[in-house]
Amino acid sequence: ISLFGFFCNSLVLLLIKSSPSMSNSFGILTFGQAIADCGQQAIFAFYVVPTHLLLVNKTLEPHVVRRMGHFVVIFYQVCGFSHPCTAVNRFIAVYMPHSFAQIFNRRNTIILTLSCWVLAVVPTTIFLLHPICNSYIIF
Repeated sequence: ISLFGFFCNSLVLLLIKSSPSMSNSFGILTFGQAIADCGQQAIFAFYVVPTHLLLVNKTLEPHVVRRMGHFVVIFYQVCGFSHPCTAVNRFIAVYMPHSFAQIFNRRNTIILTLSCWVLAVVPTTIFLLHPICNSYIIF
């Protein structure tokens, strides 16, 4: 399933980049979310599933396991933050069409997308680097 998700999200990324009609705010928001989805699916398809199928999860370096878990949480958080942004984008497009271009211009949409990533990366990185959290390694 994760391999299928990885290829589908990769296709979404290619289609958004190649389609001029997706250079709008919805395309920017969708592109940011597709990157996060693709990253999460890639970790599961190429790291988690093979390590469990080959039963090598006990021999992996703890810092590698923690980094992969960190990236999964970041990607998951980005998806969680971008869903409401896309919902608000569609809501304003339908119910406030006269204000849509002003609210969701290219600059504001890029700031919103980058905010989703910053809100995902900063707290999880602080949590990961905190000394108490470094002493616990869960397998």
